[in-house]
Amino acid sequence: MKIECPYCSQHYEIDKEYTNTSVKCVSCGQIFSVAIQEKTINRPVEQVIADAVSSRIMTLPPAGNREPLKALQCKNCGSGELNKEGELFICQFCGTKYTAEEAQLLTVNIKTDRASEIKNALANGRRALKQKDWTETEKYYNIVERYVPENMEAVFFSAYARIRQELINTDENTRKEKFDAFCNIFPIMEEYCDEQSPESMKEFLFLVSGSILDMLDSDFFHYGFDCNFFGYYTKGYPDYISFPTGLLGTDDEVYTEAMFLMCKIEFVKFIEKLLAKNEQIYLYEILLPHYERCLTASLLDEKVKKTIREKYKDAANHLKQLAPDAHIPEKPAQTKTVKSFSAIDLMLYLSIGIFLVIAAILIWHIVASVLAK
Repeated sequence: MKIECPYCSQHYEIDKEYTNTSVKCVSCGQIFSVAIQEKTINRPVEQVIADAVSSRIMTLPPAGNREPLKALQCKNCGSGELNKEGELFICQFCGTKYTAEEAQLLTVNIKTDRASEIKNALANGRRALKQKDWTETEKYYNIVERYVPENMEAVFFSAYARIRQELINTDENTRKEKFDAFCNIFPIMEEYCDEQSPESMKEFLFLVSGSILDMLDSDFFHYGFDCNFFGYYTKGYPDYISFPTGLLGTDDEVYTEAMFLMCKIEFVKFIEKLLAKNEQIYLYEILLPHYERCLTASLLDEKVKKTIREKYKDAANHLKQLAPDAHIPEKPAQTKTVKSFSAIDLMLYLSIGIFLVIAAILIWHIVASVLAK
């Protein structure tokens, strides 16, 4: 695409991948952000000269001798997304801050081949994933996704790393937003899988499945009991989630368990759709453990559980027919959906009942004494 330096009107032609990055004009030395320019407006010559004087650039090199456009690149993470906020340039990936003078030293030539950079970012992202360093995992997979947006590994694990980081976030609403975004990835993955051979997706889907199961067993931050007289706030959660009915107290741990259940159900739907299009043994092997997790979820609606129990039996039978030697998990334990009051709810109700009885007795005595007089 064609861009124009807003300070000296020098024109450049660069790839669209540099949109929203900061670059340094080699003609006037000014740093500006690349944006899609709807319309080019010619600036007065006097303004161009004034800007050149203010930036201490009195003459421009001949057009044929000009160097290629320079891009800013963070020295810590290699990202090109440095946004100017006030007097500082801030890297949008790692948060490193640079002064204007320091930003001038971060310039690199615009690259046409980023194969090496992408390969290194992918290797770093995979290493961070194994180490469960979620901040680094998100950072490096974001770099891969930026340059290769169709890379499903980067698309999935950048979002996955974000929700793993959210498990220590104290804000339940923010956590819910990240989980919603994560669940929306599965339709995108389905479209991608439709374009690939089933066998080529095997390793990736096993990795995705294992990552989700690992998350379900992970610890997360929660406040614990909350004296909420209005019960659980269920807006924005799917109908298949059945929240406990305690009205005098809630536990915010339940909300994160509901988010985990969303991930289970959406992943199950995703694998079921792949199976419907192309029956593969490994898809049944992936599906059965996730069916099992759904059946042990205390928040899952009983009607949905009944349906999944039937699906589990059918999937196990299909797998046994296709691969007699395949390992089939034992029949999963059945956990009833939580509907009863918690012990804390019962104690609160009992306390209120006792209080009302005492109040009634006191009122009766007062009325009796007044009538006696």
